[in-house]
Amino acid sequence: MIENLGQHWEVIKGGVLLALVIMGMRIASRL
Repeated sequence: MIENLGQHWEVIKGGVLLALVIMGMRIASRL
């Protein structure tokens, strides 16, 4: 169960990073 959690955590981190990049690009395009 802990191993599965680790795999999901990698996906969650990837999704969060992608969301941060998209938000950063939106903010940069406003400036």
